[in-house]
Amino acid sequence: MNLNFDFLRNVELVAPEKAKPTRNSTIKNPEGMRIRVFGNGKIYPSKELTEKFNLEYVSKTSETEANGLDIFSSKNWGMFPQTTDSHVVFVAVVPKSSPKVDLFGQVGYDEDGNPKNSVLEQGGGSFGKELLSIIEDVYGISIDKKEYRDFEVKEDIVIESPTGVYFVPKTVTHGERKGEISVVRRENISVMPLAPVVDEAPNSEDVEEVEDNYNAEAYPEHDSAPYPEEDDEPQLEYVSGISGAPEYDGTQPEYNPGNSDGPVWRN
Repeated sequence: MNLNFDFLRNVELVAPEKAKPTRNSTIKNPEGMRIRVFGNGKIYPSKELTEKFNLEYVSKTSETEANGLDIFSSKNWGMFPQTTDSHVVFVAVVPKSSPKVDLFGQVGYDEDGNPKNSVLEQGGGSFGKELLSIIEDVYGISIDKKEYRDFEVKEDIVIESPTGVYFVPKTVTHGERKGEISVVRRENISVMPLAPVVDEAPNSEDVEEVEDNYNAEAYPEHDSAPYPEEDDEPQLEYVSGISGAPEYDGTQPEYNPGNSDGPVWRN
């Protein structure tokens, strides 16, 4: 057999293209009545939760009242009995127009007044870091930066106030009182437990992929309207005239809404 290799004289080798690493795109939105909390502070609702509680952003000209979420620990909630050893993370559905909405409360708008982003893609704004701390404090769950956990809204358990008024705890974020717990008054809202999904292990994901999808122009730095500076903090007003309530002399506890026979504070 005669093999002719003359063709090799004119062969020019081609440098192979450097293989690009592939990444699986993170599935940001869970299914069911859940939110997905990433260890880097991003928070995404499910489509079902968004539709159920009308969380999607609307145009500035819309007459529809969309909602956001307040999320807080029972440990900081003065209306919750503190005699129990069991504590819960609560979620409340509140109008986006309310002051100090924790989650999905604010978005940027284009020149036509339309939202620049969907609540399904936004990532939850600046509240994520605080929520991670609340989850670890109440449930003992620490979420690594390359993991996420799902949390379910237990809509079959609604915590009702006999008066329809709720004093929701908020962490002061500015001024000399930064880090302290303040309160805001809410009326006729739905308060439900937010429970970890216990039948699943932490999910390791490529957090960089989630961060790559972040659009800084889609929403402001703060998810809700920025908390006021110390001098602008709403002053709590002492309410007398309740059965057993003494006249205010400056010595009463700052906040005690859980005692119907004692002093109560309100905005």
